[in-house]
Amino acid sequence: MFKVLCPPVVAQIIRKVKHKKVFFGVYKTFEEVPAENLWAHEGWINESRKKLDDLLENSQKNMGLFPEPVIEGYAVLPCLVINMLSGQGECRVLDFAGGTGLIYYRIRPYLAKPGNVLWDVVDSNDVLLEMGRKSKLKDDSVQFLDRLPPPSSDGHRYDVIYINTALQYIPDHEGLFDTLFSFKPTYLILTRLLSGDIDTFVTSQVLYGKRVPCQVINFQELVRTISTHGYEMIFKSPTETNFEESYDRSIPKQMQIPYSVNVIFKKRQS
Repeated sequence: MFKVLCPPVVAQIIRKVKHKKVFFGVYKTFEEVPAENLWAHEGWINESRKKLDDLLENSQKNMGLFPEPVIEGYAVLPCLVINMLSGQGECRVLDFAGGTGLIYYRIRPYLAKPGNVLWDVVDSNDVLLEMGRKSKLKDDSVQFLDRLPPPSSDGHRYDVIYINTALQYIPDHEGLFDTLFSFKPTYLILTRLLSGDIDTFVTSQVLYGKRVPCQVINFQELVRTISTHGYEMIFKSPTETNFEESYDRSIPKQMQIPYSVNVIFKKRQS
């Protein structure tokens, strides 16, 4: 169903190494890239743990009107959509490839009706899932799963499907959409997605000295694919991360996207 899941902290790490080259080569398939199991690398695991620890420390501070951590950037988008839905009743969220549940913990202080929000993190990285389960941040609203649950009797299971910095690591993203849309969500939210006005291609991304294949997806192709499932785009924006210094010269200029993107799709009315 899905081959690679990754935790949602890629862009922060890229910012730390923004003066180093991160993307190397142009390939047709994931199999052409020598993969080195980045997601099990000690540096990656430690980075995920540190982000949870920092969040826990910040959550104990009192900022008056705005609690810590202060919400900003791409994280505002799922929070806004979830607040609109949860104000009307129960809102079920699938955080696909959500790792430690970091996004949930980041936006939780800003949920208008937290008691109405049920949040499922699905990831194949057992180490990150266990880290999220054991975190002192955890509450009963968030559950950690190593596989997608079966659909309910009427097919509908989730109101929001959220994918942060993960779609580009899944070779068959169209097949993934076939599976995810079987849950009949109202919204699909993609943040920090490698996509742009380029022909879709595979490249090698290097983090912590490890190579991992990832795909830069043609944006209009993505919109058409999702549209066939009955969804329309209602929002798009660039992210704050600039990739202009991140490409090796083996990637032609016309194939280099300057930013990743945030995009929201909503199910069309019948």
